[in-house]
Amino acid sequence: TFTITANSCYVIADVLVDGVSQGAIGTYTFTNVTAAHTISATFSQLTFNITSSAGANGSITPNGVTAVNCAASQAYTFAANTCYQIATVLIDGVNDPVAVSSGTYTFSNVTAAHTISVTFSQLTYNITSSAGANGSISPIGVTSVNCGDNQTYNITADGGYDIQNVVVDGVSQGAIPTYTFNNVTTTHTINASFVLSGGGCDVTGSGTTTPVLCFGNSNGTATITLTGAGSGAPGTYTVDGGG
Repeated sequence: TFTITANSCYVIADVLVDGVSQGAIGTYTFTNVTAAHTISATFSQLTFNITSSAGANGSITPNGVTAVNCAASQAYTFAANTCYQIATVLIDGVNDPVAVSSGTYTFSNVTAAHTISVTFSQLTYNITSSAGANGSISPIGVTSVNCGDNQTYNITADGGYDIQNVVVDGVSQGAIPTYTFNNVTTTHTINASFVLSGGGCDVTGSGTTTPVLCFGNSNGTATITLTGAGSGAPGTYTVDGGG
């Protein structure tokens, strides 16, 4: 009797007795031996399939079914399309946060079949809008915008007031009634301020030591009266609304 045993990571491929295949058998017995005989065994490498897949808006490499030799390693890389990010990487059905952040995963010392799948999600960016007193901006607050999309803001002054300025990401855009962020690929801020319309004047300050301040708009003029020795020469003055 002969016993045939494969090494680790190998399997019996065939057993030849007197040149005739006996198949992948583990033992063979010569009975009632009356002549010389031969017996030989061959072995083959064990392989395991790793099945990979990717959802929409990205890719995995390699993709599909990959046969991997027993005890070998197999690396995978993932790439999200523009305006998308890796959302999950499922290794045999379990999400791996490290693979999500690194964009790679390696099966080491493979001794079984595996699956790997990756999904992708839309990138979004927050635009924060605000408005001062006597007017409004729409939409107001924090708006989540999909990467690559556009977002328009409408600025409206209350009755008797005008738009003074619109500041986008810290940069003045002037007294504009609308502003559109095109092809959004980062966070932004937008703020609107308002002033009294021409012909009116918002007067602050009084007394002998506090100067009188008049805020207006270049659409017209305003008339104020200065009183008190600390306010300059007393009298009535016409002031340019933009002064």
